[in-house]
Amino acid sequence: MDIRTGQYFTIVYGILNTKTFEFRFSSAGHPPIILSENENGTKDLPCPGLPIGFDDDTDYNEICLQLTPGSRLYFYSDGINETKNEKKEEFGVTNLVRSIASLKSCELRHTLDKIVDEVRDWNCNTSFDDDITILSLEMK
Repeated sequence: MDIRTGQYFTIVYGILNTKTFEFRFSSAGHPPIILSENENGTKDLPCPGLPIGFDDDTDYNEICLQLTPGSRLYFYSDGINETKNEKKEEFGVTNLVRSIASLKSCELRHTLDKIVDEVRDWNCNTSFDDDITILSLEMK
């Protein structure tokens, strides 16, 4: 962390082998990746590791997943899961997993807009306090 400004950042760094669908990644304090699979359902993948800038001597673990055709990975900024409703309740990872699971039959290109619409509905269409970013990959 920059001691003068208190700034830091989170990141997921991954390498996807598009021939074998092996996905290796490390995380630095980033929100969990969501994995949606035909056979095993939808779940969050905890991403251990401190954000970049917290400790100069941090080691980051590599996680390896063997994905299958049809598997989807969702990456998102904390502005998605930390969006609050009028009761100050966060949207949360649990709601995000539920939302993604309900969209499994949708074409991938439509899922992101539907997720953002659900998050927007959660906060009663008011402006967001943080950026919201979401990215998805589907194995074909």
